[in-house]
Amino acid sequence: MKGIKQLLAVAMCGIIAFTTMACAPGGGNGGDDNSDKTVVTMYVGGGGFGSDTYKASAARFADTVATKQYEEGKTGAIIDVKVAPDGGSITIDQSLLSEGYHIISSSSYWKTLESSITSGYVANLDDIMRTTIPGETKTIADKINANQRWSYGITDQNSENADKLEYYAFPGVQSFGGLTYDKDMFDSNAFYLAAPDAQEDKVSKAYCSILDEFYNFTADENSKSVGPDGVKNTEDDGLPSSLYELIALCQRIKPVSAPFAYTQAYPWYINYFADALYASLLGKNNASAINNFKSDAMEVVVGFTDENLFPGAPSLGLKVPITQTVKIDESCGYYVTHSLEKYYVYAFFKLMEDQGWYKATGSKTHTEVQADFIFGKRDSSRSAAMLIECSYWYNESTIRGNFSDYQLGAITEADKEREIRWMSLPVNVKTTVTGQEGSVNTGFNTESTKGETMVLSESGDGFMCVNKRFENDPVVMSVIKDYLLFLFSDAELSKFTVSGCYPYAVEYSVNPADYAEADSFVKSYMKLTANSTIAYAIGNSDVYRNNRLRFVRGGNSGFFATADSYGMPIRESLAKDGALKCFTDKILTKEDWNKYFGNNAEVSSAAKYPAGHEKAGQDIIFEG
Repeated sequence: MKGIKQLLAVAMCGIIAFTTMACAPGGGNGGDDNSDKTVVTMYVGGGGFGSDTYKASAARFADTVATKQYEEGKTGAIIDVKVAPDGGSITIDQSLLSEGYHIISSSSYWKTLESSITSGYVANLDDIMRTTIPGETKTIADKINANQRWSYGITDQNSENADKLEYYAFPGVQSFGGLTYDKDMFDSNAFYLAAPDAQEDKVSKAYCSILDEFYNFTADENSKSVGPDGVKNTEDDGLPSSLYELIALCQRIKPVSAPFAYTQAYPWYINYFADALYASLLGKNNASAINNFKSDAMEVVVGFTDENLFPGAPSLGLKVPITQTVKIDESCGYYVTHSLEKYYVYAFFKLMEDQGWYKATGSKTHTEVQADFIFGKRDSSRSAAMLIECSYWYNESTIRGNFSDYQLGAITEADKEREIRWMSLPVNVKTTVTGQEGSVNTGFNTESTKGETMVLSESGDGFMCVNKRFENDPVVMSVIKDYLLFLFSDAELSKFTVSGCYPYAVEYSVNPADYAEADSFVKSYMKLTANSTIAYAIGNSDVYRNNRLRFVRGGNSGFFATADSYGMPIRESLAKDGALKCFTDKILTKEDWNKYFGNNAEVSSAAKYPAGHEKAGQDIIFEG
């Protein structure tokens, strides 16, 4: 990574909590006597959860209120950042609140917010959320995506306006599941897909036996494909734009290195990647259907032929699907679980297992696997081409010293340069992207171009709130109000984002001067997020709102629907049943939908079996 700095970490959505108001080390740095200042303490998780970033932000806040008096005899205020010893998650409960914590960020996810409100655990933040941020025209509430605002509060059914939302929480930061790729390895081994019109002397033709197809690869910068975004000379040039290209790439990588590494001590992390790949393949027009159940045209699987899906891997038992395009609304949202892209994600992960595309990591922790990935440039026994992790991993490794350890062991000055990048994921199943029309923001003081907007799947869905015990304490609430309005200002959000690689889950712009200070990994991440549509972990449909406890995505619950929960651990089901049975057994039927989600409306008439389907003798997966 060129110019590696001790980057500050940003917190993953919902894994932060905050502690007592007393004489304590201030400014987030500790060791100072702050008895002459008003102190509010903040308790955060360690590692990738953002402790250093919050300390830096707290120090900047302290400077802005250095001459303000919140209580008699004291001048200025300190947000004292404490770090949990194990970096673990924190859940809102009575024992937590009895410790006197002020601001709390829950790692038990937004779905517990309503119970926290009714239990009297969290304070009403409506005034803070609806106050205009100094120097701006918006409130914190205004900056929250309109479809997500409801998840940070409750509707006051007793008021004259039954739709009035009262805020009891504010957003955390966003993180995304996905891949980081070793750019050094890709560069030295010509692991980039070539453009269809690339000159023959600039490419190497590789046969992919799994797909029974040839694919062209190149190391020449001008010969790379346009990548998933469909735009030449952008961050993702040469990266696979289709799932089939990713398969061909993995087969090409295997003789050189393990294609993937992830911490097998915490195997549910594979679900974050599955979730991210699925959203990316669905695209911006259909990704929101996962939680909101609206699509004018989604391709769903209705049966299978006898033809092998992957000609070179018949033992997997995967067959070419028969599909039909359907229109989806809340009356037939179960069709989302039948989607063609979902089937291909199952198929891909089973292929990964069958082909041995994982690097064995045994009981190694997250940061140990991350260290292996970082050191892979100098030690091939530790190398992997791509790391399966959530985006906050870079901050975790920075704080835990993985990058500084790498630099200390560098043989030469040039060897310190470590190029790893956040990776765009495929946007099609089979079709190579050759250039798309549509507005693209290549982001942060760069030239605007045209291309295909990609989709990122948000993996965090936590929230931050205030201890109910301090709701009527004017000193505490005054400091907290000033701090939140400071934290959610565009200027501070910009610094907060660039110091790590987490955008906050609100709308704001990043200052080009801040962006210029970022590391190359962070820049690659920020370019991709600026160029993408976000598939939120929270839905806005009535079905979703009324059944929210069943709808959990990401690593904790797994990969989409079963009959009694909207999550299914892909790793367990694939190992036990195989991809085809996993897909057919874990979908929702019309009856499941009505039973578990309370939707008894008639199914859309748009869903029909293809002509001759039953006569062909294929298994019928669902009833239309």
